[in-house]
Amino acid sequence: MKLTRVVPAVAAMAMLAACSPTAGTALVAGGQTVTEADLTRMTESCTQIVGQEIARADIVKILIMGSVFDELAVSAGQDVTEDQIAQMAGEILSSGDAMMNDADCRPVAVGAVKNQLLSQVDPESAMDVLKGLDVQMNPRYGRFTPGEDVLFATTGSLSVPADAQQ
Repeated sequence: MKLTRVVPAVAAMAMLAACSPTAGTALVAGGQTVTEADLTRMTESCTQIVGQEIARADIVKILIMGSVFDELAVSAGQDVTEDQIAQMAGEILSSGDAMMNDADCRPVAVGAVKNQLLSQVDPESAMDVLKGLDVQMNPRYGRFTPGEDVLFATTGSLSVPADAQQ
């Protein structure tokens, strides 16, 4: 095989691998990594429980905002227990109990409850945490842009447009 055929193929693979923080990673936030396989399981489980399609990008955003809540709670010296989150999920999410009882959907339910709790937080405090949060997300789900006009910008990856994921 000629080198001129191999080099473009290797270059194309390298460009596609650069679409995410690490190959197969959907998100890294708050020190936790969510793989594409994890995200697929979460999406499929939650979609089945809720009874309607949930976009992968929406789940990524829910998980990121859950990390924001965690950071705010730590900085404020507050501790919200898993039991409290489970109780709130049953109260504020239409399928909260079922979501909390499903291992794959539970992180999404927890993130959704934390998102609701964020609405009660001082916006300036939340923005300070947002700006300091180390988030790496696969570009196919958008771009995390605290401090800009929008929190999540739609960018898309080289291989899959962001709007195709929504």
